[in-house]
Amino acid sequence: AELSSCALMLSLAGVTLREKENGDFRVSVRTVPGVNAAKICETLGGGGHRGAAGCTVRRPQGADPAGEAAALVVRAVGEYLRKKGIDTKEESE
Repeated sequence: AELSSCALMLSLAGVTLREKENGDFRVSVRTVPGVNAAKICETLGGGGHRGAAGCTVRRPQGADPAGEAAALVVRAVGEYLRKKGIDTKEESE
């Protein structure tokens, strides 16, 4: 069976978000060998090492700040993987 795009991304990069007192989100990214966490976080204003990196996402202004922050990070991971030639789009059945 094909992995969904989200399951594929989760198998390559683990992401945690912690809300800070000011409403911003501290993002931590851990990746498998061959996937560069620093490159992912650099697109969001952060940095780090190949296998572990981080950044801060300013508090989104919408109704679901945590969901919006998570979606921003998922997009960054997806864009990085697509640039590396790893297809993250789900196959239509």
